[in-house]
Amino acid sequence: MEFILIIGIIFSIFYGLGAVYILGGYETKTKAQKEMKDYTVAWWVHQIWINFVGSLIGWSAMYLILRDVFTNAPLVWQHIVLFLIGALGISGFLPHFLWRVSSLGSRENKFEGIIVFPTSSKEKKKKRNK
Repeated sequence: MEFILIIGIIFSIFYGLGAVYILGGYETKTKAQKEMKDYTVAWWVHQIWINFVGSLIGWSAMYLILRDVFTNAPLVWQHIVLFLIGALGISGFLPHFLWRVSSLGSRENKFEGIIVFPTSSKEKKKKRNK
C-alpha cells in the first residue's frame, strides 16, 4: 500500500518541476522556453513548490481513500471530499482551484486561464516604451 505514496512523491516531483510547461497550454516548447527566461528565481521556486505540494496533497488524499477501501472501513461522505481533492491534486489543478476559490469575493475577475503568469520583464519594458 505504501507504493502509492512512493508513486505520489515521484509524480509530485515531476509535477513540481514541469507543471508550468504542462498546464500552460503552450504551442511549442521553444516558445515556452523563450518566455520562461524572463521570470525570477522566486517565481520559479513558488511554482515548483506550490505544484509539488498540490500534487502531494492529491496523492495523499487518494492514499487515505484506498487505505479505507482495503481495510474494509465504511465509506462516508468525507471520502467524496477526499476524492475531489485527490483528483484536483493529481491532475495538477488543486493550486488553481484554491486560487479561484480565494478570489470568489473579489469584484475583479482577474484570474482567468489555467495558470496565472506574471507580466515578464520584456512585456513591462514594451508597456513603458509605448
